[in-house]
Amino acid sequence: MKSNKENAFTIVELVIVIAVIAILAAVIIPVFSSIINSANNAAAQIELRDIKIKVQVNILTDNVWKFKDKNDERKIIKVYQNADGTLYTKSTYDYNLADAFNACSELDGYGSFKVDGTNIVYTTENGDGKAIWRDIVGVDPDTLLIPSEGLRFLLYDDGTYKVAGIGECKDTDIVIPDTYEGKPVTRIGPNAFKNNKNITSIKFSESITSIDGDAFYGCTGLTGELELPENLERIGESAFYYCSGLTGDLVIPDGVTSISDAAFYGCTGLTGWLIIPESVTNIGTFAFYGCSGLTGKLKIPDSVTNIGSSVFYNCSSLESVALPSNVESIGNEAFRYCSGLTGELKIPDSVTSIDTYAFSGCTGLTGVLDLPDNLEKIHSGAFYGCLGLTGELAIPSNVQFIGENAFSGCSGLTTISISNSLIEIGKDAFVYCSNLETITFMGSVEQWNTIVKDDIGNYETRKYTIVCTDGTIDKDGNVIPNNQ
Repeated sequence: MKSNKENAFTIVELVIVIAVIAILAAVIIPVFSSIINSANNAAAQIELRDIKIKVQVNILTDNVWKFKDKNDERKIIKVYQNADGTLYTKSTYDYNLADAFNACSELDGYGSFKVDGTNIVYTTENGDGKAIWRDIVGVDPDTLLIPSEGLRFLLYDDGTYKVAGIGECKDTDIVIPDTYEGKPVTRIGPNAFKNNKNITSIKFSESITSIDGDAFYGCTGLTGELELPENLERIGESAFYYCSGLTGDLVIPDGVTSISDAAFYGCTGLTGWLIIPESVTNIGTFAFYGCSGLTGKLKIPDSVTNIGSSVFYNCSSLESVALPSNVESIGNEAFRYCSGLTGELKIPDSVTSIDTYAFSGCTGLTGVLDLPDNLEKIHSGAFYGCLGLTGELAIPSNVQFIGENAFSGCSGLTTISISNSLIEIGKDAFVYCSNLETITFMGSVEQWNTIVKDDIGNYETRKYTIVCTDGTIDKDGNVIPNNQ
């Protein structure tokens, strides 16, 4: 049996041990807790770093972003920036901004996002803890585009793909990828998005070289300025037919050689300048028909030798046009109702034919009309209603044919001179030329009478005299020889 002294010693030892344990606990527990917290923070930081991998961003402009949730690849969140740098969603139809980061436990969804230099910073509601997504603002937008998923593709024999259709894609803002299944995407195929009213924007990859016929025909929901890919070579027939929501300037990229028939027919919303590069050799019929909002000074490159029918029909806001120096023919109704064209019209010497109603209704053209020496035919209605043309009109010596109503309604003309090579003058060629006083014919009265003409206009109403080399036909139709 142990003594009381021994038991007392044991109690003292026990007290000491307890005291030591308490002291150690006071030191170790905070340290251990700090280690655990650090581990938790590290885990959270790892999760936050994963944002750059799991969440994608597309910079739309300098102050608009689109976030894409890693868990829902079709969920698009539009984000806008206030003047103070804070970010917000624009309408109740957009998902909440925090949804883009819903896998990150540190983000409670009630904090705020703000641009800080080149970072996007998230701060929790109570102000403690920040998640930083670095180096987003100012990044080249093309490197951050999110290609649309679900589009339908077809493989060509040359190993490249074309976009063949909308497929199962639900996006309204379409982004064309550079590649599909490791091969380049080079074309937007025929009818790919034809009559799709749901798509609102299109972003092309720079790999696209051709936009084929009817590709965006009738896509009236497309809005904003159309940015065509830099490597584009061809714009197919009716490619953007009646895309009336497109706005702003239309810049055709260098390298495009052909703008096919009706390519931009009825794009009435285009309100800026039309820029056509020197690489273009062909502009098809109806290419810009009815683009009444296009403005500014149009320069058609010298590489174009033929201006097709109705190419700029009713482009009524164009202010001036510089025709290519090598152009040979100006097609039917090419500039009809381009009433905004002002000043004198300069037609190059290379032109041999001005086709039916080519400049009809160009009421803003003024001054003397200087026709080129190589001109051979002036077709029906070519300058019908060009009431601003004034002074003397000299028909070149190579012209053999003047069509019906060719100068009808050109009320500012006072004198017309015609060579003796002329064979035919169409009906009403000079009708309603109310100020026309004299036609000077470089031939005899007999030669004048042999010209095929059928009620050419004011002559029948005795409004002007015809001066020939050997006599004059007065306003009453009487021939007065020069020797009298």
